[in-house]
Amino acid sequence: MNKCFSRIFYYSQYTLLERPKYVPPLLRNKWQYLRTCSSMKEPKNSCLIETHELYDLIKSKKKYLLFDVSWYNIKNNKKNNEYTNDDDNLEKIESSINFNSNIRLNQDLNIPSFSFPTQSEFFSYLRELLIRHETLTNVNSLENIPFIFYEKDDIFYSPRIWFIFKIFGFNNVKILNGGLNKWLSEGKYVISQNETEHNHNNSTLDKERIKHIDQMIEEHLIKNKENIKTNLKKNIYNYSDIENYIAQKENNKLKTTILIDTRPNASFSSLLLLNDKKTKINNHIPFSINIPYHYFINSNQELYKYLTFKSKLELKNICNAHGILNEQNVIIATCNKGITACILIYILYHLNAPFSNLILYNGSFSEYKYYKHNIS
Repeated sequence: MNKCFSRIFYYSQYTLLERPKYVPPLLRNKWQYLRTCSSMKEPKNSCLIETHELYDLIKSKKKYLLFDVSWYNIKNNKKNNEYTNDDDNLEKIESSINFNSNIRLNQDLNIPSFSFPTQSEFFSYLRELLIRHETLTNVNSLENIPFIFYEKDDIFYSPRIWFIFKIFGFNNVKILNGGLNKWLSEGKYVISQNETEHNHNNSTLDKERIKHIDQMIEEHLIKNKENIKTNLKKNIYNYSDIENYIAQKENNKLKTTILIDTRPNASFSSLLLLNDKKTKINNHIPFSINIPYHYFINSNQELYKYLTFKSKLELKNICNAHGILNEQNVIIATCNKGITACILIYILYHLNAPFSNLILYNGSFSEYKYYKHNIS
């Protein structure tokens, strides 16, 4: 027996790459088990692209769609193609299209949050952009093309746009880590913001090309009809859903559902003065916990200042420290206007959380305090 155990100990010290030519029968099942485990790969939600990967993608001449979702592309007071003198000083990565992150203006001016676009509004806007995009030649489907989003010097709007595309059935959607400023810091080629826009505006659009784009959008809608319907129903909460969540929590239910506020701790922990100018209440939704979005982000200073997401290991450690990285958990993300909450959703998906378990309270605290306390 001692001799047998010593042989087991001897062979257990080998790695799979160092496996001896002969393995005793007693150990063969163990080796088969180890080989099986080593061949199993952790499923990955591929939603992040590095600057060198985008550079290689561009050089390869493969098809992709690249969108600049920087804050200055929100054109609430401009026509879609109207430019000011300030735009002439801006730059973007070649072949990218300016994307207005506020696709739909809020219908209630008392609530300073971003309204979620309807299916019709989203695809109408996407159609307009695709018609002006010259790289879609010889593309027969929108299903496998990478949709890539970046910002100039922040990580703010891109996770929300990523989330909107996910809701509407697109799976190959990514965020450029470090954005435009990291791209510039590495000396990569850029063009002026208005260079391609003016070219698009002056071009004669091919009717067959427009017909082809309409066909691709229609095929996408048919293929993803049920998925989009489910996403709109399950992954977006409104005020009544939050009220129901609070009621359930008060009855000690929904133990695996967690409401997370991504605002800075100073905002979350402060007190809110009600309209009577006397009563103060907590400046957050009941039963919510606080994980500020900047916990997930690194600030970098090279030629230009830019932001990047922390490594997967760091992100996992942060999420585990708050007890939220569990496949059984349903996460409701909130913030002030429904923007930085999407950073949390993006991070959890990046760490392989099921998308079906990730919910955005779109109106967030701005909507909640308006309907609950009549505070704009």
